[in-house]
Amino acid sequence: MAAQRQARAAQNVMKIKGKIQKSLENGEFYEAHQLYRTLYFRFSTQSKFQDAENLLYEGALQLFKRNQISSGTDLSKLYIEVLEKRSLRTDTELEDAFQRVADLFKNVPKDSPDYDAYKAQALRWAASQQYPSGHPRLHQLLAYNLWSFKRYSESRQSFLYSCDGSGCGKMLIEFHTSHGYSGEVDMIIVNTVLQYLVLKK
Repeated sequence: MAAQRQARAAQNVMKIKGKIQKSLENGEFYEAHQLYRTLYFRFSTQSKFQDAENLLYEGALQLFKRNQISSGTDLSKLYIEVLEKRSLRTDTELEDAFQRVADLFKNVPKDSPDYDAYKAQALRWAASQQYPSGHPRLHQLLAYNLWSFKRYSESRQSFLYSCDGSGCGKMLIEFHTSHGYSGEVDMIIVNTVLQYLVLKK
């Protein structure tokens, strides 16, 4: 009986995934978004968190690719919620999660009201007693992400909480050469050094 129930459940999941794919192909993005959420809640109820993570990550990227920003962002936030439900991870699993969080963050528009909320939610998830402001690796990935969008001040803030002083230095060079005056180079350096000292780094 248990095997039959599992087989039926697997078939239902495949049916829903098929409907999602058809909805995406037909441009029925609201329908696809709701089906993603339906399947997410099913996985979550059954404590199938790995399946939920994969579904939400891939679903968010599919919706972002089709310029469905609000729906993609919603699934991205749900992805963080799933991460919060799993506490034990190997280093490899943690690295994969950090990479995925950064990938999704890259797709959230910087003028979106959810931009800061998503970033804060991700850093809260990555926080620990050792790293109360968020894991340095996630900060590093976000710093490079922000740097790629020329958001230098925000990038510097994330670099401060990472362990990548070299990357921070290179970013500051680009920041100064593209936006600073020749007489301000020492101010940019001193400001950053003082921030490192405040953080006892």
